[in-house]
This record gives sequence, C-alpha cells and structure tokens, in this order.
Amino acid sequence: MPTRPTHSGRRAPLPTLRPALRSALLPGLLALGLAALPVVAAPAPVLASTPASATLTSTVPLSAAPLSAAQVQAARGETVYVLACAMCHGDRLEGISGPALRGESFEAGFADLPPLGLHDLIRDTMPQDQRGTLSPQEVLDVTAYLLGENGHALPDGGLNAANLSGLLPRRQDTPTHP
Repeated sequence: MPTRPTHSGRRAPLPTLRPALRSALLPGLLALGLAALPVVAAPAPVLASTPASATLTSTVPLSAAPLSAAQVQAARGETVYVLACAMCHGDRLEGISGPALRGESFEAGFADLPPLGLHDLIRDTMPQDQRGTLSPQEVLDVTAYLLGENGHALPDGGLNAANLSGLLPRRQDTPTHP
C-alpha cells in the first residue's frame, strides 16, 4: 500500500476511495476528461472475414464544420475575459463595477470606436487593477471576443496586428436596416 510522510517522520498509508465510491466517480471523471478532447472519427477497417452487420457505427455526431480561426480566437478571448475581466464587467458582459460590454451600453460607448481603439483601450487600461498584464495575444483575443459578442464581423483568419487597423467601427461595417 502506498504511504505518505507524516509530521512525525513516520509513514502513513495514503487514503483510498472506497470501491463503491470509486466506481461511481470514475465514469464521471472519465467523461469530463474525454469531453475536453476533440472528437475524431475515422472509419474502422473492415476485414474481409468480418460480416458487415458486425461493424460498429459511431453514435457521436460529428461537427458540421470545423471552427474558423476567428471562432477559435474568440473562444480563447472568452476564457481570458472570464479570468481577467468578468469580475468587473460580469460573466455575461452585463457590467458590475465596470460598464456593460454588450447591448445598448456597448453600442453607446464603443460602436463608433474602431476595433483598433477598443484593442488599445483594453491593452492600455485593463484589467483596471493590473494594467498591462495581458499579453499582446490575450488583448487581441479579448478584443475578438467582445467584437464577436456585439455582432461585429471578424476576419476569417482572426484578429492580428496587420488587419486590426483596417477594420471599421461596427456602425460603419454593419449595414443599416430601414
């Protein structure tokens, strides 16, 4: 049985899960771990001696289309946002001690601002209590997330230093409806 050192220097047995608890937790833990992995399906090889009725079929649906670079970037930006911004701006961008970053509040304050301006505002002033702690990539990712959440069209390849300055403010980029 594995042991661990104690304060007295003697070794004590490591605690183990009871078999019933272990059998109840293991499938859930495996599901959590497997859910984080991408699903890759490949056809199983069919041997000549294997009847067609014996082949297994996958019950896991495949994604309709792979994520674009802009979607991947926005997802990374959402993660950074939750870790560095949500405590002031809310986990749903609703605003807490900082302004709301979605809806009418965002439209009023940021829709006329070019994406480069929003990027620079984030880079230079956020997080408010730890300015300048986000990496350049994290700033780009959060900018992509906020723009995407507010209906701004993102470049297919994602935001980068080269294309950011060429993007128009949302009100100029989005056609108006009569």
